[in-house]
Amino acid sequence: MDSGYVRACHDLSEGGLGVAVAEMAFTGGLGLDVDISVVPAPQGGLRDDFLLFSESNGRLLVEVQAKHAKGFEDAMGDSVFARVGGVREERTLTVRKGTEVLFEIPLGDLMGAWKTPLEAAR
Repeated sequence: MDSGYVRACHDLSEGGLGVAVAEMAFTGGLGLDVDISVVPAPQGGLRDDFLLFSESNGRLLVEVQAKHAKGFEDAMGDSVFARVGGVREERTLTVRKGTEVLFEIPLGDLMGAWKTPLEAAR
């Protein structure tokens, strides 16, 4: 961060990667395309829902401009990291697993769901 490579950063503690990408998209007003097949995971992998929503304090979602990618990767050294997606103008959140699109949701729909409280079961 001190080198100026990081444009934005979000922890993956509450809601995991799925919540972090949505909240970053809300804040920036831009869409995101995320590929969960490249998320670092234990040997044998994890279910898709675990990859998206596992909560841990030691993981971060970091936005880095393309012009700073090499410097950022060099600065990461031996730390485990992966490029899991990219920002785009279209205001949608797309989550893929390789070439398979798992879901694509307009940011307006996501924001509406995020702001709407859950109703108690009657």
